Amino acid sequence: DLINLCKQNGVKKYSGRKKSDLILLLKNYVATNNNEVHNEDVLYEKSTSDMTFIDLFCGIGGFHQALTRHGMKCVLACDVDKRCMKTYKDNYNIEPFNDIRKLEPEKMPDFDILCGGFSCQPFSNAGKKTTFNHSKGLLFDEITRIAKQKMPKFMFLENVKHILKISDGKVFEYILQQLDNIGYKVQIFELSPHQLGIPQ
Repeated sequence: DLINLCKQNGVKKYSGRKKSDLILLLKNYVATNNNEVHNEDVLYEKSTSDMTFIDLFCGIGGFHQALTRHGMKCVLACDVDKRCMKTYKDNYNIEPFNDIRKLEPEKMPDFDILCGGFSCQPFSNAGKKTTFNHSKGLLFDEITRIAKQKMPKFMFLENVKHILKISDGKVFEYILQQLDNIGYKVQIFELSPHQLGIPQ
């Protein structure tokens, strides 16, 4: 019934969402049309201390540091590097899963935010620029595979600056198209360590 209400009222992004999320989408739709809110894409009412995230390609926990500082809770981490996995476990008492390709979304806990600093080597100006011709270049599709089924409220994805222009921009066009296909709007931020006072 909730899905039918979304269809009848032209509410978007309902596919694959849980009952509670559908109710919130419809509430926001009603509020928007009654001029009670100004942003029809307001999808969340939780405080950050109630929010959960998963940490894909977690490394030693850069995203973990940032999000837990604001009271959010990590419910799953994943990385293939054994030394990173050990460091993550030592620092956060979470045992990272070791292969994103074997993660089964239906067995994963629900979460509000997906974080992923997916492999940059195929896209880096310092590398061989193998893009999607290398297995690491295909790991972005694992993010969309999980997101399509779990539909987190937000995704924070990170990579090297060169990903914007490699292969004449076709790689980034592909990424944007895949995110659009599953209903996400993208904001792009270019950040350099020197802007944040970090030696790099």
